[in-house]
Amino acid sequence: MTNILDSLEERVNTNEFQRLLQTIADGWNTKDAKKAVECFIDDAVYIEPPDKQFFQGKNQLYQYFGGDDGFDMKLTWHHVFFDEEKQQGAGEYTFEMNDIIHHGVAILELENGKIKLWREYDVTGNLSYEDFLKTEGKQFKFTYATPHAMLKA
Repeated sequence: MTNILDSLEERVNTNEFQRLLQTIADGWNTKDAKKAVECFIDDAVYIEPPDKQFFQGKNQLYQYFGGDDGFDMKLTWHHVFFDEEKQQGAGEYTFEMNDIIHHGVAILELENGKIKLWREYDVTGNLSYEDFLKTEGKQFKFTYATPHAMLKA
């Protein structure tokens, strides 16, 4: 007979979700791929749609996160949101590696307290987070003055 407690899904709260994301950052920031990959379920999917990157399972993630030797990289979370009922969340991040700075958002789905799906949307460049967000001195492609430019593009 199966114990009813064994079949219950482990659910996390907002603070635990934030700790989960910080554990990934700590792993990446210290070249500890094992620490980071332990935050994922065995067959987790890590994707950047529509067709930029796709990894599935802890073995692929371990290599992607730097494997035994690790990579020199830095991940910083800026804003983290979590829906405890749905066990889904998101985080806005800055990721730095090989003198390239990435700013993006990762949408995450959890299963039993670990990441089942990581879906990210990422912008690559060389701007700091502060410069990435500021509006002064930039040439925007679309503004109030050109509201229909997108229809012609």
